[in-house]
Amino acid sequence: MDTASYDQDSMWFFLPDEVVVDIFGHLHPADLGRTGLVCHHFRTISEDSFLWRSLCKEHFPFVQVGNYDNDWKKCFVLRRNMQTGWETGRPGDFKVATLRGHKNYISCFDYYRNNVVSGSADSTLSIWNVTKQKPIHSLTGHYGIVNAVQFNEVRIVSGATDCKVKVWDTATGQTTNTLSHNGAVNALQFSETRIVSASADRTLKVSFFFPCDIGVAYCGAEQIYQTGVGRAQWWSTADPARAQPSGQQSRLHRQPCDQL
Repeated sequence: MDTASYDQDSMWFFLPDEVVVDIFGHLHPADLGRTGLVCHHFRTISEDSFLWRSLCKEHFPFVQVGNYDNDWKKCFVLRRNMQTGWETGRPGDFKVATLRGHKNYISCFDYYRNNVVSGSADSTLSIWNVTKQKPIHSLTGHYGIVNAVQFNEVRIVSGATDCKVKVWDTATGQTTNTLSHNGAVNALQFSETRIVSASADRTLKVSFFFPCDIGVAYCGAEQIYQTGVGRAQWWSTADPARAQPSGQQSRLHRQPCDQL
């Protein structure tokens, strides 16, 4: 049977495209890519954006398709190649860039798009542009080893053994807020409305920030939780005034914005 008669007689030719898309959705990504070689009809369906979006969300849940020209297939292929290169260590998949500037060992780092923020045992942080391989800002203000850092395009949050959590402006490198623990700050995470910091003093502090009327300063509320040794605990912090850990006592501490 020649190809033309096969195409006309095959059941695939009569199935609605929605059904074929659903069937193709169960294929391995490599097999999905090969189906486009069968015929023009299969090629069109195998490049359906919905299929590749589903694969991206399954394998790379935090991927930003905007970085790949909003092309889900391109996004998946490039991320899969990157993952394969990372796992197999093939030479040529990555370009190594060495960033020098600290006077002691690197204790933590975070990256966002083309920028990296590194924290060091020399008590400083540096913002780097990876493309240009040059430092943008050097942040000074801590007096201990910087143990934790996280940042985005707006702010940088760092914690150190000097018992301080500092909030920095990403664009200027200036400190905008300082929060305190009674022990070294070992870990932290932040979102648009809060910072969660963990300390060697066995407390977990959730700081809630709200914009106020004096520029870069913030009005905030702090919820402090006493943690146990060797135990994992969970709290709901949707409302700072009502968040209470089970079986533990918390205290709410509010500060006016001019004291933060």
